[in-house]
Formats: sequence, C-alpha cells, structure tokens
Amino acid sequence: TQFGSGFRIALRDLEIRGAGSVLSGKQHGHMEAVGYDMYVKLLNEAIAEQKGETIEEKIEDCHIDLPIKACIPESYIKSTSQRIDAYKSISMIRNSADQTDVLDEFIDRYGTVPDDVYNLTNVALMRSRAANVKITKISLRQDNKQNKIVFSTDSPSINQITALASVYGNLVKFEHTKYPNFNIQADQNIDNIINIVNQALDILEENK
Repeated sequence: TQFGSGFRIALRDLEIRGAGSVLSGKQHGHMEAVGYDMYVKLLNEAIAEQKGETIEEKIEDCHIDLPIKACIPESYIKSTSQRIDAYKSISMIRNSADQTDVLDEFIDRYGTVPDDVYNLTNVALMRSRAANVKITKISLRQDNKQNKIVFSTDSPSINQITALASVYGNLVKFEHTKYPNFNIQADQNIDNIINIVNQALDILEENK
C-alpha cells in the first residue's frame, strides 16, 4: 500500500531538514528532535490520512534534543511497514513496563535488540517521565566551554529546586527568565549525560 502524498512530502521535508531517511534508519548517527518527535507526528498524520480520519493536532509534551544515536536500522527490521509499526510501538512507551514489553516483543520477532533501538526506547521513556514532571524540553548546550543539560519547565516547584540543589550543589543553576529552566553541568560522555538526566528525573518525580 502506498502512503498518501502528504506522507511523501513530509518525508522529503525531513530529508531536507537533515534528519536523513527515517524509514531506513539513516539519521546521520544522532537522535534529534526532528528525527523522532516530528517523525512520529508525521507518521500518525499519514496513517490517519490513509484511514480517512480527521487529523488532530497533537501537542508534544516534551522534546528531547540530546546527541543520542537512536533509530531502527533497516538491517534490524527490513520491512518498511513493520519498521513503521515498531516506531509507533516505541512512541507509545509511557513507563518501564511498557519499555520491557516492547523490547521483549522485538526480541521475539527480530532477535537481539541493537543499541540504537534500545536507545530509542530509552528516549521514549525519558520523554514520558519528563512530561509527567512538567519538563517541556531536555537539551544540551555549551556555555563557556562547559556542557550543560538544560531542563526547560513552565512550573518549577520549590520542593524540586531544593531537592536538586541538595544533590548537585553548585553544578545546578536555575534560570528564571522568559523561558524558565534549570541546568546541570556535565562532561561530554553521552552515557554520563543520560545518567544525569535519569537521576534528575528520579529527583523530580520524588518531589513533584
């Protein structure tokens, strides 16, 4: 079955923007917001279009913009339709149990899960956890040659701020600007960055 013209245009738009060929997993080695968040949005719109359904505007709860290598390689799932289904399954992950179920299904159907796919499930879980504590975006920026993980939020609570400060001390900074956020210093190691993100989410969940 051929996808509609809207889906073909959307895929071309992604390629122009630099996300690469999302269906084949060629995303230039990095997970970017437009490579996952926008892809899932366009995918859902395309499926709704094919079914003749009304396309509803979906507001993404949290965007992840971290240099994580995360995709579904064509070598892992060769069928385009099955790869689309896999992306949709990952996009529906809301908790650890969901992640385990998706990974177990992948193992049963396609074999050992590659790191890139495992990373993608982690990003989906991270997005859900962040949304539950009202984080709208998690990104990485460099200030004065220092890496900082930035957690954007519209409504930071005093309990969360206090808890983060008690753990990270001078490494965490709170910015009450037009776009409120808190940021935590980190090195360039992506595993350390992911660990800090997950630890910070643990703290936020315990103090929301």
